[in-house]
Amino acid sequence: MNDEIQKITSKINWIIYNNESFYILDLEDGIKAKGHIFNTGKSKLRGLVYEFTGRFKTDKYGRSFHFESATLKTDEMYFFLTSVVKGIGEKGALAIMERFGDETADIIENKPHRLTEVSGIGKKRIVTITESYKKFSHIRKLTEFLSPFGFSSLMINEIFGFYSHQAIDLIKDDPYIICNIKGIHFKTVDEMALKMGIIPNDSRRIKSGLIFYMKKKAFNTGNLWEYADNLIFSVLRQLRLSNEFSETVLEILKSEEEFFFLDQDTPIVALTENKDFEDFISAFLIERTESPLNISDKIHDEDMQEFSSVKLSDMQKAAVKNSCSYLVSAICGYAGTGKTTVCKVLMNLLKKHWSKRIAGCAMSGIAARRLEEITGFSCHTIHSLLGFDGEDFRHNEENLLEYDVIILDEAGMVNSFLFYSLIRCLHKECILVVIGDDAQLPPIGPGNVFADILNNDLMPFKRLTEVFRQSEDSVINIFASKIREGKIPKGYEESHNDWYFSMCNNDLYGLKDDNILKRLISVAKKFVNDNPEADPVTGLQILTPMKKGELGTINLNQMLKEIINPAFDKTSFKRMNTFFSEGDKVIHLKNIERKIYLSDEYRFGEEFAKSERIFNGSIGIIEKIDLLESKVFVRMYTKEIVQYDIGDFRDIIDHAFALTVHKAQGSEFERVIIPITQAHSFMLDNQWLYTALTRAKRGIVFIGENRAFEKAASNISKKKRNTFLSIDVDTLMR
Repeated sequence: MNDEIQKITSKINWIIYNNESFYILDLEDGIKAKGHIFNTGKSKLRGLVYEFTGRFKTDKYGRSFHFESATLKTDEMYFFLTSVVKGIGEKGALAIMERFGDETADIIENKPHRLTEVSGIGKKRIVTITESYKKFSHIRKLTEFLSPFGFSSLMINEIFGFYSHQAIDLIKDDPYIICNIKGIHFKTVDEMALKMGIIPNDSRRIKSGLIFYMKKKAFNTGNLWEYADNLIFSVLRQLRLSNEFSETVLEILKSEEEFFFLDQDTPIVALTENKDFEDFISAFLIERTESPLNISDKIHDEDMQEFSSVKLSDMQKAAVKNSCSYLVSAICGYAGTGKTTVCKVLMNLLKKHWSKRIAGCAMSGIAARRLEEITGFSCHTIHSLLGFDGEDFRHNEENLLEYDVIILDEAGMVNSFLFYSLIRCLHKECILVVIGDDAQLPPIGPGNVFADILNNDLMPFKRLTEVFRQSEDSVINIFASKIREGKIPKGYEESHNDWYFSMCNNDLYGLKDDNILKRLISVAKKFVNDNPEADPVTGLQILTPMKKGELGTINLNQMLKEIINPAFDKTSFKRMNTFFSEGDKVIHLKNIERKIYLSDEYRFGEEFAKSERIFNGSIGIIEKIDLLESKVFVRMYTKEIVQYDIGDFRDIIDHAFALTVHKAQGSEFERVIIPITQAHSFMLDNQWLYTALTRAKRGIVFIGENRAFEKAASNISKKKRNTFLSIDVDTLMR
């Protein structure tokens, strides 16, 4: 039952939960309150008095006050001086207010020199106070303007950072300028703009809607361009405009610089920036391909063999030789063909004959670390190599990388923008070698650079196709090679040294997904019991096609936690009906900055920490939970310790006992368990299956239906992306 709207005034005793501007609060009089508060100074709200407007509601968690607005009742100037200005404190705030009384605001704004009349306030402190007050005043006004439209505190801070004190005037003139800020959704801005009186067919609305929809579509589908007619139809529907405005949309696409429009029999359209990325890539590859190296003649079989503990095949030698012949080259290696062996030999030869300034890079931290362990050379994630700061990369055309050789591993995971970002900061004599497997899943985001390079001969490359068995009864790589070709591997139902298929066919046993789940849990439990010394990150990984459903990652993670790392005997906390404990395997979900420690220094305080960007897909183990301070410390697989707040869990970090195949791409695990069922039929093709099983290094277990496995193996992926690297635009325009 929900009560009528009312106002309550109370002091905040405790913050139960906080995520951006949303708070769950324990109030002084025992009331639990939920809602959004814009905390301008990023201060602790505990102890402040607010007037809350809302209503009491009763749900499964009990009775609480859901507020729609919160007004600070604690004296605003006192709040500003104690919470926003650093270093003033309670004593200093009271001294200023006692000296100037009601004139305090006027003194700060118009006569700041008089603040020296207060003991302890010098010229430096005056600058801090006045600058803070200007920002505080502007943000307060911006908050009053935007918060009724549903903008969070994080959004408002971003908007102020972008447009400063001009924000309100600029937004009133054109609310859609807010869409220029990364992370702010078009729909939020659009709702506000329409309420402000913008007409539905306003050209600014249509243009912003087009940009938003095209970016979203490019990210979700990987396509860099699409047919104009299809786009216009979709955007009109999204903006709830009738077909009579088709010509208006078409004219905007043709005339505005943000769009590339190719007017042909069937016109195509793209975001100009996306076309520019691939135009840059194409020009770069053409220029570098025409620049041969002078070291290939120095490379002999004996040189190559010097850096390999196994005898290199003729195919592997040809790949090494090719990459020593050009400034840019590619190696496409199937699973089990010795890509990493070739990579190690190549890097050592280039060090010997070209330069010692060599670096490897990959999308994921696990892939980068594996490459470093195998080759012995310094390797990084692409984002860390380029110095990503959350908004942009530190390295670019004006701040080039200082390396003479860059090896890009798992290149199939790299989208157009990231590939562009890498190559634009290579100096003119830097060697670039891209290594990957084009049978794996395409990258997340627009483009398919590695596949386009191979399919369109955009750089010299060699394929490694000869599969090497790890042992006499090792079949993972042999079966993977068959699946790559769209063939069902003979004998897949049989047990092998590194392969087991646990059949759960409905027509044989009447088993459904819940039975597959029970068998999966049983197999995982046996592995945990039999292998107590296994690496907690790479020892075992469950992979599945989807997040939702009985066999999705959400449900599997809850079930697996109970057997792999139960909470009952460990320091734990509960977030959104999920327990997290010391020893849990977790994955970081957003590119976001957090405090990190290089070792166990976190035990000695935050003065040993530095802020650094943690990248989506980083996997680690919860090392320590500090319930008193609401802090959690995670040791990442790359060894650094990352500090989180308890409120971060389920939002920017979550369990990783089970992952989707896309999340695991680029990583390798000792043993992998995969549920496979016809319930996943729309996801099943040979590209997905190939990527999944090649994550396993020593052993793989499939649990499910053989019909689903056979469908996946024989269903050749027809996923094709619309990219500019795969078409000749000049030919189309003639």
